[in-house]
Amino acid sequence: MFRFFSKIRKSLLDEGKAARYTKYAIGEIFLVVIGILIALQINNWNEQRVLDARTQDYYLQLLDDLNSDKLEVIKISKIYQAELKQYQDYLSLYDTKELEPKEAFDHLFKLPIITRPFTFSSNTFDTLQSSADIVLLPASIRNNLANLKRTQELSIIRYEQVNNGKNSLVEKLNPYLGSTTLIKRLERQPSMKEFFNIEGNFKELILIYEGIHRWREVWFYESIEFLNAILSQIDALIIQIEEQIEHD
Repeated sequence: MFRFFSKIRKSLLDEGKAARYTKYAIGEIFLVVIGILIALQINNWNEQRVLDARTQDYYLQLLDDLNSDKLEVIKISKIYQAELKQYQDYLSLYDTKELEPKEAFDHLFKLPIITRPFTFSSNTFDTLQSSADIVLLPASIRNNLANLKRTQELSIIRYEQVNNGKNSLVEKLNPYLGSTTLIKRLERQPSMKEFFNIEGNFKELILIYEGIHRWREVWFYESIEFLNAILSQIDALIIQIEEQIEHD
């Protein structure tokens, strides 16, 4: 192609047709510029297709994370509400009957003291931030993802604070109760049962258990609010992302 243009230029110069050569040169420059612009446009289209494909992948990964978190939030919320109901049933005994210390202890002892934590799937959001690909998402989705992450982190921090307070009381059970399995084992050991005389510690044990379950009650009420807020944010983000996928 370049040889062809070169021959034409040489022919025009040899024939002394300067005016025609000038017009031809301008036309040749114009064709080269058009060719470069077309090449740049094609390159831009290709780059945009790559970015669009990457963005779609991120949307799908975000939906996986969000749906996984949604299932976890619903599951944990049900567990917390069930355990809160167990504690409230215990509290209601004080309004319905006259309790004996052993009866109160037996009810408290049956309540779980380990509070199940929750975790969230933030891998995709973290990858978007660390790779700077976060700019591929619309500002509204970026902001809502950041708000969701902030709420999740606050809930985890608060869980750790309340759980630490609860655990400080759990540690005080050991001098009065030993292992939580000891009472059941002592049922087959009359001499050992009399020796340990755990029933003689009911006052201390009931007070410690009351403190433990008060910490858990506080967390249950707070966590349910956190989880409801997180669930609302997740649902809004899922709708946003699905609309963006359809739009793109």
